[in-house]
Parts: sequence; C-alpha cells; structure tokens
Amino acid sequence: MDINSPFLVLGQTSDGENQGGCCCSVLPVSAGTDFILTNANLQDNFTFYLTDLAGNIIGNSAGYAGTGKTVDLSNIDLSAIMAPDDCFRIKTGDELSNVFQYIGCNTENTLLFEFWDEDSDVHQSIRLRCIINNPQAKTDKSEYEDLNGHVWSLSKKRRKNYDLTTDFYPDSIHDSIREMLTYPNLTVDDVLMYETGDYEVNWDDKDENGDAMGTTKLSEQEIERFLNCL
Repeated sequence: MDINSPFLVLGQTSDGENQGGCCCSVLPVSAGTDFILTNANLQDNFTFYLTDLAGNIIGNSAGYAGTGKTVDLSNIDLSAIMAPDDCFRIKTGDELSNVFQYIGCNTENTLLFEFWDEDSDVHQSIRLRCIINNPQAKTDKSEYEDLNGHVWSLSKKRRKNYDLTTDFYPDSIHDSIREMLTYPNLTVDDVLMYETGDYEVNWDDKDENGDAMGTTKLSEQEIERFLNCL
C-alpha cells in the first residue's frame, strides 16, 4: 500500500523551528530493530547517517547503506554512539529527518509495532510511547435450544480486545499511527493484532506543546474456538 503519512519525514531543517527541533513528542528507539522505516521520497541505493539535532554526524554511524527506500538501523549498535535520552536524526544527501530519541533499555510505557503489507518483503517497525490495557475476552457464539428447553452450545469463538492509548503526539504522528493500523499485518510486542475500534484524538485535552493523546481498540488475531457438531 502507498505510504502517505510516514513516520520518517525528510526535508526538516536544523534551525529548531521545524517539526522535531527539540526532544518533545519524539518517537523512542531502544535498539536498531526498533527502527525500520520506509519513505517513498528516498532515492534508490542511498546512504544515510545518524546526526545530532544540528545535523552533525554522530560517531561511526556514517556509511550504512539503505535498502530500497527503507532506513534500517538493525545493524547499528546505538549504545556505542549514543547515551540514553540522546536525540538524533537521519541524514541522507542534504536532507535531515524529524527527531527520534534513543532511550536505551528503559522501555517502560512503550510498545514495539511491526507492520507490513501482503506483497512486501519489508517489515517496518517503530516504537511508540503508549499503553495497552483493559484486556477483555469477547465471545461470538451460536446456540440451539431443543424442545425440552435445553440450550446446546454449537460454537464459541473468543479473542482478547484491548484499549490502546498513546502519549501526547502531534497530528502528524497520529496520522502515521492511523495509517500503520490499516496494514493487513500488525504485531504489538510480537503479538499479532488488528484494529477493531476507531482511532480518535482528544484535542480537547492538549499538553503545553499543543499535542494530544490518541485512543483506539486492538484485538488479538489468536482465538479460542469450540465447535460442536450435533
């Protein structure tokens, strides 16, 4: 599917006035496998670098070749070139990306999302500051009542549903999350899931940066099933 709202946005500036000029409302990265992102505007056979907010290349991050139109940090040891809470950008050619934050092993209140299209070999991955809670087992069932009033269970199918609540993010990130949740394949911390709710942003409760929290519902793909052939 076409990517209209990528998490990786190129064309940012280093003057601190454009999106991502500080470490506010940025996406966390714990390890390189957290960051496999595609942007249709990338050139083929490009090279990318990790930089600080001003666009200065960080340590030995230079020279990692991109594949297709995907930036993949899975082969980079981020702990060797950054300290926890350091912010970084991606640079390719003369363009800088929006800002991401290396959080080290402190992944509390974050979840790792992996998503891919049916006809794509690339599994994109991104970590978000969000929580999943309130698990409820929802049941679809079919029953039959005989002439004696006895109810026979013909089939039952149960799967767990969850509430997903994001951190305070700008509208551009909410657009990216909405698009991610439309992909036919999605895992959340390695659990196969799909969206069953409507993604809503509570703009009536903004933070000091004008960002807001998003909510929706997710369901596990795995089900518990019972079938009785009478």
